[in-house]
Amino acid sequence: WLADHGEGDPLLEWPMRFADLTTRYMYLSTLHWLPLVNGYSGYKPPFAELMNSLGNGLPEPEAVRSLIKLNATRWLLIHLKTSYGLRPWGQLSQEGARLVAEGEDFQLYELPYRRDQPPVLLDGKGPDVSIFGVERKPLTSCDLQAEVTPLRKSVFDRHRMGLPVPWRIRNLSSVTWPGVAVTETDLVGVVFRVREVGKLDYQVLPGFNRLTTDLAPGQATTVWSIIRGPTKPGSYELIPCLTQAGRDVTRCFDAATIDLHVSGQ
Repeated sequence: WLADHGEGDPLLEWPMRFADLTTRYMYLSTLHWLPLVNGYSGYKPPFAELMNSLGNGLPEPEAVRSLIKLNATRWLLIHLKTSYGLRPWGQLSQEGARLVAEGEDFQLYELPYRRDQPPVLLDGKGPDVSIFGVERKPLTSCDLQAEVTPLRKSVFDRHRMGLPVPWRIRNLSSVTWPGVAVTETDLVGVVFRVREVGKLDYQVLPGFNRLTTDLAPGQATTVWSIIRGPTKPGSYELIPCLTQAGRDVTRCFDAATIDLHVSGQ
């Protein structure tokens, strides 16, 4: 279908992981020869983490809107036989995406794409603002006031390959949080503390989970965080924290704690 109808416009394939999948995407692209937003084999584009965070957030409305606004891709190919396959992908059509082809293990969408305009993937306004113009200034803990609601009460990590867990986050502060940029510096995102049930000591899990939008006061968004839990099997408490990348400012939300069960297999 892409070979016949792609019209030379860029393609983003999801999930977006490097090495094995990127090489496969590149190999299969020889059937249609469309430019790949994912990158090519050993080449990881500078905007890869940004695009990865938006892909993680799909099909939530804020992630779709940011992806369209960036004007980086016309075609979005979702591979369904993954841990992401159970998401309600039909929501994409509510934000202007159009389902153009599907099969047992994939869905292909066309996004609104402005061929006469360049993609907005680089920080053209400078490093002190997000791509969409929100100031990237130092924040305080008070600036990270929020309502954080886990959309699951408990999760089970059986494979330790990255577990997607959704949270609803509402900005209750008076400042807009920068979230969409190529580099992470000064962006607001989510990190996690984890502790064994019944224990007081906690550890901070690796990884910085970006927002999929610049979040204004009063605005809410759903963040699909990728959790890589402890290697030791057992029952844990997972505590979400908002943080500003590169700054020593963090605000944790014990009331939003969920149960994390790590399998021994």
